[in-house]
Amino acid sequence: MQTNKFGPDPRTAMSDRRVITLASGPTGAPYRDLLRGVAAVATFIGLIIRSPKVQLSPRADGVLAALTPFLVADDEVDAWPGTALVGSRRSRRLLFRVESASLDVLLDAAIGLFEWVNPQLPEDLHLLRADGTTVLGTVAQEEDAWLELDDRELGELMTSASQDLVSLLGGSV
Repeated sequence: MQTNKFGPDPRTAMSDRRVITLASGPTGAPYRDLLRGVAAVATFIGLIIRSPKVQLSPRADGVLAALTPFLVADDEVDAWPGTALVGSRRSRRLLFRVESASLDVLLDAAIGLFEWVNPQLPEDLHLLRADGTTVLGTVAQEEDAWLELDDRELGELMTSASQDLVSLLGGSV
């Protein structure tokens, strides 16, 4: 298994976690419930800026400014959950601590999971455990989102989830 500065490389880490594909991108209350639920498991929030050439919107700049007190890493990367760049291409990934105030920034910035696309917002919102493994991954431009949870984590999420979120997750999963 490969490692990075946060522990196991999430591209190679394997465990007893299951991947739960979200049938559609949650919006409104289910989006809020999902982020609150997975934040209980996650340590880091990850956001991507695809290229230095991307001119972020004032909205995106405001989100990044509001998250600055929680910044733990600002790196050039060739991969993040759901994406592996080809050749020498790299993107900027910012990692922030999950705290109630940083979560509030995410909840106030968008009403849906697939709104996290450059230039309007930083891209591909993802939440990671302390060891760098994925809790929530998205490829927003492709409207692809998934959870990687073990049975305990899934049970806790389902117990606290609204009926709308339970339906989104496929009922009893």
